[in-house]
This record gives sequence, structure tokens and C-alpha cells, in this order.
Amino acid sequence: MPGLEPGHKVVLAMGRDGVAIGRFAWRGASYMMLCDQRPPSGEYGSGHRESRATAEPRRILEAGAGLDVAIAGAMPGVSATAEQGEPYELTLWSGESAAHVSGAEVTQYGDRSLWDELEDVFFRWIEWGSPDRTRFGLTVTREGQHVWLDRPDNVIR
Repeated sequence: MPGLEPGHKVVLAMGRDGVAIGRFAWRGASYMMLCDQRPPSGEYGSGHRESRATAEPRRILEAGAGLDVAIAGAMPGVSATAEQGEPYELTLWSGESAAHVSGAEVTQYGDRSLWDELEDVFFRWIEWGSPDRTRFGLTVTREGQHVWLDRPDNVIR
């Protein structure tokens, strides 16, 4: 869970092949964040890039649980915190990369441009018709897990 919504619940069914498949439940759940999901100290690596947001950060923050699931599927390992004041503020991080958005001002650090990735997922989610979380599912195998939209062969990347 990236952290824009409280949490998600998935009901999985285990098949004979050891693969578990299921859909996200309509209602979410709250869980204590893992250590690597907690906000960073604000110390990022050297070098940064500044730009302006294409999508309105407030709209992304208020889009709801369906977008949060899409972000989790397309950007695994990325966490977020949001401040709902004026201006809206959003911090994204994963490993050595981070992004901070204040209003429309964007500062990105590290190898990944996390804000750019987030905007891409947001616009794809809109193109899909802004699906709610119940249209998403999860498949778990011994090799890993992936999120899908509508059917298990439609994997979110």
C-alpha cells in the first residue's frame, strides 16, 4: 500500500498449483506501516531535479482507493505521505529515490523520477475509467505477486 489510503484487504483463494488469486475487498483496512513504509528523514542523496506537476496533486490525493491500488501495482515498493493543507504536499520514496510535491512545485531525487511515474499511473487509471478497488485483484506465486485489473492476465505495470 503506497499510503494515500489507509490500507487494502484482499480475499485470496489458493489453487492446487500453490497460486493464490483474489480480488480487493470493497472496504479497506488499517494496518501499522512497515519500517520501510515510514516517511524518510528528509535527507536525500545529492542532486535533484525541479519541475512543475502536470496533474493537479490535490486531485491525485483525493482520487481514492482504486488509484492507490493501481499505484501499488505499477510502482511496487513506493510509499507516500500527504499533507492535506494549503498547499497540498506529497512525498514519495523508494530506496534512494524520492519526490516532494508542494502545490505544483516538484523536486525529485535519485535515479527514479517518482512523481513522473505517479502521474503516468494516474493518467492511465483515468483512461481505464477510474476503476474502484473492487475491479483490481492480486495473484501471489512462489516467485512473487502482481496486481491486475478486471482479470488475472491484465497485469498492472
